[in-house]
Amino acid sequence: YQDLYKKFNISVLLHPTLPCPAFKFVDINEKTLPTLIRNTSPCSTANMCSVSLPMQDSSDVMPIGLAIEGLENSDQLVLNIAQLVKKELDNNLQ
Repeated sequence: YQDLYKKFNISVLLHPTLPCPAFKFVDINEKTLPTLIRNTSPCSTANMCSVSLPMQDSSDVMPIGLAIEGLENSDQLVLNIAQLVKKELDNNLQ
């Protein structure tokens, strides 16, 4: 990942936290788990930092999240960007 970030001059990646709306906890099992960790597992296993933000304010549907990922030791950058993105999401969801 470090080589790709450097080659393409990437500071952070933004992508859906899950490839689908969240599952209810009772529906998580050995069949659904690989789908749930598909987008977040590479970051975790590569010792990168990340944060996930909710993308909606409706309680009648399962949440959709936005993941923000950065290289190892870029925690503060990821948190700063997450704070800016959250502010924009909050403004647009009202």
